[in-house]
Amino acid sequence: MERRTYTVSETAEILGVSTDVVYRMKNDGILPAVKNLSAIRFLKRDVLAMVGEKPDDFRPSALRRLRNELSFEKQENERLRGIIRQICIAANTAAAQEGL
Repeated sequence: MERRTYTVSETAEILGVSTDVVYRMKNDGILPAVKNLSAIRFLKRDVLAMVGEKPDDFRPSALRRLRNELSFEKQENERLRGIIRQICIAANTAAAQEGL
């Protein structure tokens, strides 16, 4: 039976980073860990996706999750663009009032 998870050190080796970076990626939510295991493990498909390889066992639920994340990121980008736009307008208005 093929392995479906990797340890922290295996993940670090595959990604070409230190184990500290793997822990940081886990804590930052970049690389989700498998829950309800006695040790930290990462799904093979998640690790391979980080290096651009397509895993053999891709699931529709993962696609839905990625689409939801993408939708959220697009909304957040639009929100931030609006804030930046407001800041630029305020800066231009202030500069015009100062005669710059």
